[in-house]
Amino acid sequence: MPTINGLAYPDTPEDILADRNIGPLFKRFMVSEFNEDIVMFLQGRFDPKKIYKVFLSQGSRKQLNLSNDLFAQADTLAKAGNSSLRPWAKLLQEVHARLTSLVQQDHSDRFFLSDKFLECHALLLARAKARKVARTVGTKNVKATERAIRALALSETREANKIVAELQKSPAAWAKAEEPKKPDGVLKRNCKMLGIR
Repeated sequence: MPTINGLAYPDTPEDILADRNIGPLFKRFMVSEFNEDIVMFLQGRFDPKKIYKVFLSQGSRKQLNLSNDLFAQADTLAKAGNSSLRPWAKLLQEVHARLTSLVQQDHSDRFFLSDKFLECHALLLARAKARKVARTVGTKNVKATERAIRALALSETREANKIVAELQKSPAAWAKAEEPKKPDGVLKRNCKMLGIR
């Protein structure tokens, strides 16, 4: 399971697609990479007859990128006329393993480096860490802290500095009623705590 800035993400394509936070993003990423048919196969639970007709027969409308051997096995099973799951199970496991491997090799790493994922990660990181950072900084303004973390995670240091400066100027934002003590090196310390370079 890849961990980025303390947030863990699923690593198998099925788990990524099932994740409520990044699943829809991964699906859009895969479709943009011309792999909608792989996504449909991995997410779908069809009977063998439909799988053969849609994905595994020669010239099917959503033919998958598989070896000739797997297509030959599918043709043999289809010609036998047995559409029960038992004879198809081994073939479907091989197809599933091949597609999972293909997606992990070609697309998962690129997805975790894509701009859309990084924006989503910044949002998730900000949500997860905002309260802790706000307490550390000494402010009650969690939303502004969340915006600052998001800006830092997106490498928008100037924006983050601006938000932190606004927080430090606002007397209502500081937790204690007495003279607010503005901590030095707020940005560096919180970047280090969040694991952001």
